[in-house]
Amino acid sequence: MKLMKKVLLIALGVLTLAGCSNEKKATKEPTKNTTEKTELKAKTKKEYVSYLTAIDKSKVHSENSEFSMLINVENPKELAEDNTNIFIARVVSLDKAEVRPNSQGNTFPNTVGKLEILKNLKGKATGMVEFARFGGIIEEKERYKNDFPEAIEKANELRAKEGKGPVEESNELVEMKKSGDIYLTAGEVYLFYANWDSEWKKYTLNGFEYGALKLEDEQQPIDEVKMGEDEIGKTWEVKNEGTGQQENLDGYLEKIGVVVKEK
Repeated sequence: MKLMKKVLLIALGVLTLAGCSNEKKATKEPTKNTTEKTELKAKTKKEYVSYLTAIDKSKVHSENSEFSMLINVENPKELAEDNTNIFIARVVSLDKAEVRPNSQGNTFPNTVGKLEILKNLKGKATGMVEFARFGGIIEEKERYKNDFPEAIEKANELRAKEGKGPVEESNELVEMKKSGDIYLTAGEVYLFYANWDSEWKKYTLNGFEYGALKLEDEQQPIDEVKMGEDEIGKTWEVKNEGTGQQENLDGYLEKIGVVVKEK
């Protein structure tokens, strides 16, 4: 556990420097003409998938963490100012958890998957896109892939005392996420705050439970009601699944200066 706390402190230090997340590598968003565009086909509802459904939670060691951030994620206005994109999107898949590539010393997993952009409120995201979001369940060997050699050596010393093999070969599952945060549900629609990460080729979803608000649209399903670019359903509401708070979408958007018309 002492090693775990030390590793978490390293991860938290990285997060503190990055603010809300590591998305500050964000630069220009991808365009439709890029040769590197990934061809992602839209999926039907029965094809929405989550890697979490195949995991036996009784075999997972869980670690909830507190984060020190440079912005107040509970404040929608600060979230809006800190992110280049705000959109409503459906979660097509949660593919796996992975540690961000080329981030030495970082052992905090991100859940990665795909989104279908349904409506832009800020930015130019379109179609099917890939995303990364802090937190997830990952094998120990994958989690330590980018760690410092000395940290891996100390981890292996402790594991040897417990009669365990090297961490680089361990299939043990560990869950790491912010205390109070949620997991996205495949097939559901959310209001997201995001930045494009040009190195990772993904949108980083930020703000934890405050930056992934579930859209309640039973009376006016977003897939069935035709809306203009600046129109939203008058019955649409957003819900913070972490706190349980729910409010009208139009009223919420007023807080962040997004002007829309209710239909």
